[in-house]
Amino acid sequence: MLVGAASLLVVALEQVRERRRPLAVMAASGVPRGTLARSLLWQNALPLAISTVVSLATGIGLGVLIMRVFGSAVAYDWAGIGLITGVVVGLTFAVTALTLPSLRRATGALGLRTE
Repeated sequence: MLVGAASLLVVALEQVRERRRPLAVMAASGVPRGTLARSLLWQNALPLAISTVVSLATGIGLGVLIMRVFGSAVAYDWAGIGLITGVVVGLTFAVTALTLPSLRRATGALGLRTE
C-alpha cells in the first residue's frame, strides 16, 4: 500500500507540474484554490477507490472459490476489509495533503510566466 501511495504521490506531483500554467490561469481567473484542491482529491481518490473495490472483489471471490474446493466454511474478515478500506482513505488524504504545497506554488503568479 505504501509503494502504491508513493507512486500515486509522484504521479500527482508530476500532473501538477505539467498543468502548472492551466492551474495558474484558473486561479488568476477566480477559481478558488479550495476547488482546485478538491479536484486533486478526486483525482487521487478515484483510482484508489476503483483499485480497492476490484482487489477486494477479486480477493473475496478467489477466497470463496478456494474454500469451496476444499469443502471448508466461508468466513469473511470484515475487520481486515475495514482496515484496508480505512488505510486507503487515509493514504488518499495523505497524498492529497502532500500535493497541496505544489498546487499552491503552481497557482501563484509565477505560474503564468512562459518559458
